[in-house]
Amino acid sequence: MKPQNVLIDDACNGLLCDFEGAVDCGERTIGLFSKTLRLGTPTFIAPELELALKEHRHPHPSPASDMFSFGVLVQDVFGALDGVCMPAEVHSICAACVSEHPRDRPTARQVLTHKWFL
Repeated sequence: MKPQNVLIDDACNGLLCDFEGAVDCGERTIGLFSKTLRLGTPTFIAPELELALKEHRHPHPSPASDMFSFGVLVQDVFGALDGVCMPAEVHSICAACVSEHPRDRPTARQVLTHKWFL
């Protein structure tokens, strides 16, 4: 996830999209990846996935790696809003999401049930 993957509809609802990894249905795929491994924008890639790529191992995206990207995305959105400070609760959530170790990141359920999101 990155800001370019968030679309806003007429009712101001955020919609997620990502066409960078889209492949032709006729193209041969291996697992979730096409013949050419593409993982996305480097800034938003979780450290464990980046490490796997550097070590020439097959990266295994997980819900925890998605939470890392989510944390970076929220930080980016608040950083782009002039004069809008990130609430302390949101900062705390983002800090947990971008933890170096996947086991230290909250789950999507934990984040979405946080009072800031309700």
